[in-house]
Amino acid sequence: MSRAQDFEYQIINDDTIITDYVVSGEISLDAMDEEIPMNITDGQEIALNVLQITSAILSLIGSGTIVFKIARSILKRQKTTPYDRIMFGLSSCDIMYSMMLALSPFLMPQDESPRPWAFGTSQTCEVMGFFTQLSLWAVWYNCILSFYYLLTVRFKVKRRDFSRKYEPYMHLSGLIFFPTTAIVAYVL
Repeated sequence: MSRAQDFEYQIINDDTIITDYVVSGEISLDAMDEEIPMNITDGQEIALNVLQITSAILSLIGSGTIVFKIARSILKRQKTTPYDRIMFGLSSCDIMYSMMLALSPFLMPQDESPRPWAFGTSQTCEVMGFFTQLSLWAVWYNCILSFYYLLTVRFKVKRRDFSRKYEPYMHLSGLIFFPTTAIVAYVL
């Protein structure tokens, strides 16, 4: 029996869960009854928000530096490599996601969220969901980067061949899929 099958959870009310130890698929109420609190205090919530905002700001600084470096090369008409273009896309998407992480404690609907700093509306929540879905594009760029290294290191594909045969389709597939899913999710 796996560890996940050892416990069965019963929700008593919104604040507590009672765990019952399961032995061979049968619930043994005598073996283990304990209450697990589901809520955290405002102080703990604020500490988590501060850590989230701090990490988002550090990510913004790092990704902004990468975008600035590559954009400066492009503006100076210097030649860029596929790695540069992939990192530019990845960092751009990471900037969007980091901004959402930094703003999410504030943009949650005030009426529906128990968060201490929430002062948003349902519209700000929907916009936050749109940009969060759009920023999943960064995961796609991580896949592209891995595929780039697989082809260039393992299979010895030259950069020029990668740029011609693979790179346009990779960027285009992300350009079609992620905005489309974000728009569909926002409209629905």
